[in-house]
Amino acid sequence: MSIKIVTDSTSDLLASDAETYGITILPVSINVGEKTYQDGIDLTRTEFYRNLPTYTPFPTTASPSLYVFQKIYQSLADKGATGILSIHIAGSLSGTVNAALKAAEAVKDIPIQVIDSGNLSLGTGFQALAAAKVALQGKSFEEIVALVKDVAQRTVSFALPDTLDYLHRGGRLSLVQYEVGKLFNVKPILVMRQGVMKLEKAFTFRSSMKRVVEIITEQFLPIEQFAIIHTGAMAHVEEFKQMAKQLLPPDYEPRITEVTPAIGAHVGPGGLGVVCVSALQ
Repeated sequence: MSIKIVTDSTSDLLASDAETYGITILPVSINVGEKTYQDGIDLTRTEFYRNLPTYTPFPTTASPSLYVFQKIYQSLADKGATGILSIHIAGSLSGTVNAALKAAEAVKDIPIQVIDSGNLSLGTGFQALAAAKVALQGKSFEEIVALVKDVAQRTVSFALPDTLDYLHRGGRLSLVQYEVGKLFNVKPILVMRQGVMKLEKAFTFRSSMKRVVEIITEQFLPIEQFAIIHTGAMAHVEEFKQMAKQLLPPDYEPRITEVTPAIGAHVGPGGLGVVCVSALQ
């Protein structure tokens, strides 16, 4: 039995994850003016965040096409896969899941299960990793699907933009919300869980980080997986890492990575993110 895992670059998994666990990671496209780049291939994330304030017009992103999904699924089937789990960013945020579903319908050779992670960044990535690890252990298709759904229920992600400007530029905030937020110097905290995004507010970046620690302490301990993601903001990463020590098991080192431009374009430079998977109890 050879069950393969597919995801895309919004999952923020590394090339080393793909190699170690046999995960297929499809790059999203990043459109900057008239140029189109492939996330992580011909445009690095560091370069993107360094140049983001100067990009005109505002960058846009595109999910892998139905054709790309279909080609990958068929290729895996031709190479001997007996089943495919395709795990992607929340359908409430992106059309990726819909493209994957249509492609899966066109490939008749093997069972393909497309899973809406209900999350983003490593909130999706941790689900793909969990699936790939147990697939290598020989678990059945049904067992792997059940595991992924369980991990999804225990996953929460937080986004802490340093400014409201990019949420407004990307159409995520109305002009009224933007102007009121600027007037009161609001620092939004976006909380994503099971496909639903909620908003909390703070008035300094440090207080927004403290609020994330409070929420995790109140609702999500103990922790199984933990990541700190950012948009060119290592100073914030180091500060939050110290705050989060109390949340983590002894000697646990959280993943630290720059977030995909598909998400980071709406957060802007200097933003921070946190992904947490609660442990089974």
